[in-house]
Amino acid sequence: MKYKKIIGVIGLIAIVAISLSLYACEKQTPVEPKENKTAEPTGPVAELGDLAEVDFTLRLMNGTVVDTTDRELAEEAGLDQYKVGTQKMILGQSGKVKGFDEAIVGVELGETETKVIPPSQKVYEIQMNKTKKLHRFQPLNRKQAFKRSNFKEIFGKYPAERDVVFNFDRFPWKYRILNVSDDYVIGEMVVKQEERYQLPGMPWNSTVFEVYTDVVTFYHDPSEGQLIDTEFGKANITTTGKYVFINYMPVRGELLSKSASVGGVTVTKEFKIVEVTDKDFTIRQWGILEDKALELTVTLKNLTKNVKEIKPDKVKEKITTVSQ
Repeated sequence: MKYKKIIGVIGLIAIVAISLSLYACEKQTPVEPKENKTAEPTGPVAELGDLAEVDFTLRLMNGTVVDTTDRELAEEAGLDQYKVGTQKMILGQSGKVKGFDEAIVGVELGETETKVIPPSQKVYEIQMNKTKKLHRFQPLNRKQAFKRSNFKEIFGKYPAERDVVFNFDRFPWKYRILNVSDDYVIGEMVVKQEERYQLPGMPWNSTVFEVYTDVVTFYHDPSEGQLIDTEFGKANITTTGKYVFINYMPVRGELLSKSASVGGVTVTKEFKIVEVTDKDFTIRQWGILEDKALELTVTLKNLTKNVKEIKPDKVKEKITTVSQ
């Protein structure tokens, strides 16, 4: 009986202890999680139109330095063209890769930030067949219109009807002037059947097959097995009765230069052969940054506000901060 009383007392004490513990838990004030707030800037921040003085390093996402104000980094990366020391630029008109200026927007004076600049254009690739087929007969318009305003610049003399002019640096044949108006001069090829000419863009001679009033037909006549230089590297020539086959010999990793006229200005772009198969090959535009994601680390050294009004670029919304 004595033992039962002791056990009963112990049980009562345990129940009281548990009750007090639960009461204490109910009365405890819950701890709210801390918010991760970005500190508000205490000084001026960069905006488009400001004159900013910055030190920076621009890298590919694999860490390769492509531009910097740091001499040591530039020399280690083997950069040929770079400016050493703090650079001044109006944000929005720096002339750097698209998105560079917008990445500096929001940086506080005296602070250093690292941001990712997204690609501003797609990767430009062209897939080419390793064999190009040309018909051996090629018709060309016999008549050509020249602007009267630059006729003398081309041919070295003013136009006159029935006159014969030439510029063998630009045209393989002579032209006879048929008509002169206020704006244009109409010239006609002076060629004869069986004469041979190297047509523009062709690395071989072609024979005049037929001469008509408005059209001259040429017959391509390259040597069988002839090795030629093309815009895609070396190629050899094979022929049949009707066709000429240009068989390209692409080398993976080879750099190519292609020129194009943009607004009357000749622009040369570099391409790289990135893939070669039995039937085709792929070239990709090379040496540009606009098709790559970039990492910019920038320190804002000085700032002059509102130097010029610049409209914001859409790319600004895509730029992300990766560290501060």
